[in-house]
Amino acid sequence: MGKTKKVILFIVEGITDKTALGTVLDAILSNEKIHFAITEGDITTKDDVNASNVIRRINEIVKFTQERYHFKASDLLEIVHLIDTDGAFIPNTAVINNAEATHIQYTLQNIQTDDIEKIVERNQKKLGLVKLLRSKTEINKKPYKMFYFSR
Repeated sequence: MGKTKKVILFIVEGITDKTALGTVLDAILSNEKIHFAITEGDITTKDDVNASNVIRRINEIVKFTQERYHFKASDLLEIVHLIDTDGAFIPNTAVINNAEATHIQYTLQNIQTDDIEKIVERNQKKLGLVKLLRSKTEINKKPYKMFYFSR
């Protein structure tokens, strides 16, 4: 019987992340199994996620994916969390009012929105959770790495 491949779990926000990265990662990491956990949105901006429960939520995602793909905790090699920055690292003054905006508009100079307070609040929450998570090297005794996409 052959040796079981170790699993690298990629936590991503949506199906487009999985689609864009799946084939490439499978080819690059051919010695390991790749599984994706899709969080259906940004875990760092979800209303029910905060600094006191974000690690537990990541553990829940890992456990759910483990059950879905039928692999043991001992098969899990590492957790790779891919995030978007969504402009969270810009100064609050770069979030400007655009009353005609039907959705958030990102430009090279600013974020335009019809609700400045909401975006500033979202950015502060995301910034705090990203700083917390990037300080982690392990989650539940498994290596954890966070990478981000940005403009």
